[in-house]
Amino acid sequence: MTESLKGKSILEVQQFNREILNDLFAEADRMQIMCEYLDDNHVSGEDKKWCEGIWKKMAEKRIALLFYEPSTRTWSSFFVAAENLGARVMAIPPARQFSSVVKGETVKDTIAMFCGYGVDAIVMRTDKEGMAREADEAARASGRTVSIINAGDGAGQHPTQALLDLYTIKRFYDNELKKNIHSERINIAFVGDLANGRTVRSLAYLLNKYQDSEKLEFFFVSPSVLKMRDDIKEYLKKKKVKFTEYEKLIDVANKIDVFYMTRVQKERLGGIQVDYDFIRNNCSITKEVVKKLKKDVIVMHPLPRDPAFGEIPEWFDNDPRAKYIQQAENGLYVRMALLKKVLLG
Repeated sequence: MTESLKGKSILEVQQFNREILNDLFAEADRMQIMCEYLDDNHVSGEDKKWCEGIWKKMAEKRIALLFYEPSTRTWSSFFVAAENLGARVMAIPPARQFSSVVKGETVKDTIAMFCGYGVDAIVMRTDKEGMAREADEAARASGRTVSIINAGDGAGQHPTQALLDLYTIKRFYDNELKKNIHSERINIAFVGDLANGRTVRSLAYLLNKYQDSEKLEFFFVSPSVLKMRDDIKEYLKKKKVKFTEYEKLIDVANKIDVFYMTRVQKERLGGIQVDYDFIRNNCSITKEVVKKLKKDVIVMHPLPRDPAFGEIPEWFDNDPRAKYIQQAENGLYVRMALLKKVLLG
């Protein structure tokens, strides 16, 4: 039997294995039926009964969105996901500007307050690595069953982004290539700010949880000042996953199956000096890179993209290999599935 996520907090991707992931992704597929049901599209009698059953149970649940950092896709997709499921949503304005954090309130006290209000889950985006775990400890100390869902903690992890990223890759193999992803060797390029990007860290961990090590090869493409941190590289060595590091995307473009582009995390650079011209010319989708792309590849981006950085120019948006908008949409289905699994099982 697949391990249940009911009542658990989602803090890091290391919590998942292939069995849990396949169960979650099957639920995400079904959540598209829920969205059709909500749009008044025809669904079968059994599907309608299933949707109505979830709505009835989720109507008793309260979900708080507590975001210390700006967000568009993560915040809005969790908000819509909770509403689509029929839950009651407590949406907190940006906590760094409009909550008692401004007055010095600790995360421990903030979480204790929400637990006292009877919330069932807190979706939390923070600017401090490890803060989601602090929140989970505070929730457990309250004596109540409140699930903390890490929606990004500083330069640490972003597990729900990694889940939707992997779901996007799986659907590409299932639906477009008509191939079993576990039978295929996957070369994936992580490109851009690999030192500060929590999405690349989380996906690197999660892919290794889902795909056999001998069927994975990672290509880390970044300027030297933004290289992947050593903890990820040590983990990959331990798991015997092959990886190599480059500074120019053009050098590996014809070998890659999955491109994962990222922006420079300006808000986390500190005093690091970055040569944006170098990045624009060597760590971006350029016309020269496109000429080398294989036909059956997928180009992803967690968004937002930075027009000044130009990691993916708008002229590439109509290319059939561009999947970042679909990737964002998949976030809704995955987050609906995750909330349902955490709150109902």
